Amino acid sequence: MEAVAPPTLHDHRVLGTVAAAISLFVVVALSIAQGGDSIAQGSSLDLGAELAALTELGGEPLASPAEAANAAASATGVNDRRTTMGASLPTTAPAPPIEPGYVMVRADGAVHGFGAAASVATGEAGIVDAAGVGSVDGTWILGTDGVVTAIGALTDFGDVETGLLLPGEQLAAIAAVPDGSGYWVVTDAGRVITFGTAANHGDLFDAPLNGSVVAAVGTPTGSGYYLVGSDGGVFAFGDAAYRGSMAAAELNAPLVDIALDRDGGGYWLIGADGGVFAFDAEFRGSLNDAALNEPIVAAAPFGDGYLLAAADGGIFNFSELPFLGSLSGQSGAGIVGLAARS
Repeated sequence: MEAVAPPTLHDHRVLGTVAAAISLFVVVALSIAQGGDSIAQGSSLDLGAELAALTELGGEPLASPAEAANAAASATGVNDRRTTMGASLPTTAPAPPIEPGYVMVRADGAVHGFGAAASVATGEAGIVDAAGVGSVDGTWILGTDGVVTAIGALTDFGDVETGLLLPGEQLAAIAAVPDGSGYWVVTDAGRVITFGTAANHGDLFDAPLNGSVVAAVGTPTGSGYYLVGSDGGVFAFGDAAYRGSMAAAELNAPLVDIALDRDGGGYWLIGADGGVFAFDAEFRGSLNDAALNEPIVAAAPFGDGYLLAAADGGIFNFSELPFLGSLSGQSGAGIVGLAARS
């Protein structure tokens, strides 16, 4: 008898299962190729069991989900990097460079801006000092009445209650927390008064002083400050590092200000005669041999060096940045403060 070939298997269950599996893999492939995750979030299908059932019934194992995804991506033109590399991270544009500028502050409250800094008429009087934040277009000015006026992008954090000062105690200086979140006000007796995030790390109020406190500056972290006496003394508080002073030297003129160098690791002490004394900071020049019309009253860091301001409005630039102007030659300028950004 002629052998009869076994009948070809055409079980509708197999065909249905194969069709369902193919459809499922296509959905999975398209979902993965397009970055979707709907299957992972809600499906309870066991693909392994379906494949095993197909194999037992004589079917060929289907491609793996990854192979199906690649095939679907090729067929649809989808080439989303998320399927193999994860989502691309957004890029952040670099901060624009700071445009240099500086302001000179007069005792009558007028603020004269040069370069990127703006001029302002505050209407305040009896100004004794000014402070700025190097990266922000703004200035704080301090009056003898304890009022602190915020100019530009800076915030007013409060005024000094002068009724709490001792008889004869005068406000002398204001120093900024570098991020603009607060400031210190200092009296000539070495008292430190805090505003905003500025913290009190100690002061000289109970200490015998050979000279009045005339200047103050905060450290780059905002966690410390320096106080400077007219006799050349330097007093470091918080994380401020003491680098030396002129207290033991015979000065030709009293000190009037202090400026930190660019990295904050050193400082320059400034005399009223234009003398500059560098401590762990590069000496960029001075005016102690120059004939000044009026004394130096303030200083500020500028680029890789510093600016000196005279009472008559003269500006003397010891840095790599360009000279941006001054008030020199204006009678009765009455400059008391200087703040710069660079």
